[in-house]
Amino acid sequence: MIRNVRFGSPADPHTGFTSSPAQFLLMPAVLNATPVAAATGSPLVLNVSPAVGRTQRAALYAGDFALELDARPPTDPLTSTTVTFNIPADFPHTNPATAVPLRLQVDGVQSRLTLDANPASPTFGQFLPQVKVTGP
Repeated sequence: MIRNVRFGSPADPHTGFTSSPAQFLLMPAVLNATPVAAATGSPLVLNVSPAVGRTQRAALYAGDFALELDARPPTDPLTSTTVTFNIPADFPHTNPATAVPLRLQVDGVQSRLTLDANPASPTFGQFLPQVKVTGP
């Protein structure tokens, strides 16, 4: 970024301050308790932080399966701390229902997976958060 500074007589603009541009990526986070429960053919609502803008592109990655967020109508709020994905009837990992890692991607930035390092936890050694989808 370059800031012009006015000084002298007459007050002519002169290059003053410059800085190197740097990219800043704001990572989304899924706030639901894990594993998130879902069923095929029904919506999955995720509580997220920070809020997702109506025009932002979002995708859900459940294990090796990806779902794009449906286009939101202009009547939706400008931002929302919930996003809803429709789980298709042909979703894999349902027979038997298996908890798989869950990631949210917003404008190309994915939420973080963390390894459960608590030996007393039932998910010890697994990546969190997780989603468990039931189906036929």
